[in-house]
Amino acid sequence: MIFTNPTAIWGTVIFLGLMAVYLFKRRSRNYRVSTLIFFGKSKSNSEGGQKFHKPKTPFIFFLEMLIFAFLLLAMAEPVYLKEGRLVPVSVILDDSISMQASDGDFSPREQAVAHLEKTLFSENLFRFTLIKAGTFSGIIGKRDMSGAEAREAIKKWKCDKASSDITEAISRVFEISSEDSLIVVVTDHLPQKSISDKIKWFAFGKPLENLAITSASRASMGSVDRCFFEFTNFSYNEKKLSAVIINIDNGKILETIEGSLKGGESRRVILKLREKSVRIKAQIKNDAVGFDNEAVLLPTSRRKLKVSVDILNEGLKKSVVKAIESSELARISYEKPDAYITDKANTAIEPVLLKMEVYSASQPVFLQDSIASDKEHYITADLPIENARWAVDGNMTKNSGSILLSSGNIPVLWIDSESEKHIFVGFNYCADYSTVANTNYWPVLFYNILDYASRKQNGPVALNYRAGSLVEVYSENKTGSIIVTGREKEKEEFPVLYGKAVFKADKSGIFDIKDKEKAYQIAVNLCSYEESDLRNKAGKAEEINVMTNDNMSHFESARWWFVMIAFMLMVIHQWLVSSRRHGYAF
Repeated sequence: MIFTNPTAIWGTVIFLGLMAVYLFKRRSRNYRVSTLIFFGKSKSNSEGGQKFHKPKTPFIFFLEMLIFAFLLLAMAEPVYLKEGRLVPVSVILDDSISMQASDGDFSPREQAVAHLEKTLFSENLFRFTLIKAGTFSGIIGKRDMSGAEAREAIKKWKCDKASSDITEAISRVFEISSEDSLIVVVTDHLPQKSISDKIKWFAFGKPLENLAITSASRASMGSVDRCFFEFTNFSYNEKKLSAVIINIDNGKILETIEGSLKGGESRRVILKLREKSVRIKAQIKNDAVGFDNEAVLLPTSRRKLKVSVDILNEGLKKSVVKAIESSELARISYEKPDAYITDKANTAIEPVLLKMEVYSASQPVFLQDSIASDKEHYITADLPIENARWAVDGNMTKNSGSILLSSGNIPVLWIDSESEKHIFVGFNYCADYSTVANTNYWPVLFYNILDYASRKQNGPVALNYRAGSLVEVYSENKTGSIIVTGREKEKEEFPVLYGKAVFKADKSGIFDIKDKEKAYQIAVNLCSYEESDLRNKAGKAEEINVMTNDNMSHFESARWWFVMIAFMLMVIHQWLVSSRRHGYAF
């Protein structure tokens, strides 16, 4: 039973007045005298008044106390839950990794669990739906759980995601919950804008100073790998930075980083690795908040493509072979090639990852500094600007595919994919009259084409990711699934459609990918300014009012039970008062 107007309980002060009547009332005494002739002139002190007497508590006194008590309880508007009806509560749990942030005290997640168990899960009024707000929202356990079930289900709340979309989770709750559902948001920060009165906000964070690795990347640059790390001081004061970069395979320290960072300052470190096959790790050694103190980079090298070059024009063939060999992404091979480059039109070959046809013309059109490129496509996004003469077939037209290079209505380079695993590239180019092959434009163009094709080999497109990125995995199977195993050995299965699987890397760590008999490994690093910046965290827990207009339908009023009992007691009281003998108190 719940009292919706508990302020009425202050009416208990009436009991004090009732008790005063019995404790301080005036009392009379009987005296036996022989005559009344002199009685009117006699003076005697009256009894009672301010004089305290030992109370004699008759039965009627307790009866009056009960009447007042039941009337006060009725004024407090008692209600009780209807049979089989519980108040629905949707609890949105911030699943981001900053909920684990702690400098030795209890983390926001631990505080939140303790608070929920004490204030909500211990009540028998509610049925709970737990929703974790990570990169994607999802229900923990099942819908409409009891307090005991919710207490067990919340153990699956890990707080290991790279970010949390609380707004998306709130929108989902409004979609799946009833109008009378209470919504509780559990996080480590205050809302950035005003929210509905229906939403109760529980924040359990506190401002912390933090050093973090906010960027980590690795790229192959010829004979060396270029590794980049960024260290940031998320505080308002200057802090000392002590970090190392380690060769994971042999434990050797490759570089030591020492120094001081001002509040909000970042330090960038570039490391060149000649041992391109080693795994490396950057680690901050002097920071109490540990979830963003490490970043791992795996080798970026992929299997070299085998390219078959079937070109009749000797000058063109020589420049193409030179560009392929200088890219270090491929090698010339005519045995089961991955890519096929030819100047023979409509050549029938076995399906390969990349087929490139070079179209030439006997009477070409000459172009000078008038080639437009698609800046959005991977192949042509970063081509250098060069002054060169192009010679192309002016009668060439293209009605399908994506044109990447063009001059007016003349297509120069285009791409047409039958599927993700079979790429066709058309090149309108007359080698005998063009000077492009003698510029930096030529090797970069072929590097981009080969790199684009290389990324579509079986396995993940890249081996190092920032948390929250999409991971693309190409499979040798058109359908089926891949299995991704995380650092805690939890497994997730993702479908393969048309030879490709896609999933979001929403957690940091090393992940193993199993595609039938093939096995791969990727590294995902947090590198999140939003999660690492703990300066604006705050704590505030709002009170939950169960009795709102939305959920009153779950309750029945019980005030009339108390009114009827008080009325019956008043009838008994009146009967006792009217029927008692003189000088007798009940």
